[in-house]
Amino acid sequence: MASITSSNANAPFNSLLLTDASYTVAVSTGLTAGSTSYTPSVNFNTAKPYPTTAKVIAQLSNTALTGTSGSLITYAGLQDSADNSSFAAIPCFTSSILNATDVAGSVAAGTAQVLLPPSVRQYVRASVTVPTGGAVVTSGITGSFGLTILM
Repeated sequence: MASITSSNANAPFNSLLLTDASYTVAVSTGLTAGSTSYTPSVNFNTAKPYPTTAKVIAQLSNTALTGTSGSLITYAGLQDSADNSSFAAIPCFTSSILNATDVAGSVAAGTAQVLLPPSVRQYVRASVTVPTGGAVVTSGITGSFGLTILM
């Protein structure tokens, strides 16, 4: 598995923080006010991934974003699915995990990490939303959001 790397993140749940390229997904934005975008899903390859997910960290991140104007412009959360088609918010993560806030027309890169619950289903993806009335320039936000699974 030549694609395995170690993260330089400092997390309290797992000291190894290894990741594989197959557990890293991203979506480029083009978000406008009132829109939602999703990363591709990560497949844990088993219908009931626990205990695989017992100490697995989901890391949400965004690159520097441009095309913003105003205050809060995006929020990101996690969803899971049993069949890779019907996704729902993971119950313990119903509020935003990673907020991106505008400063003078751009947003700095950011990262947030959460421990996945034992109840998570086989497929996990990140959702990124700009609220209705969110301040975005007409052409939308430029940048990307990603989901990395750290083990």
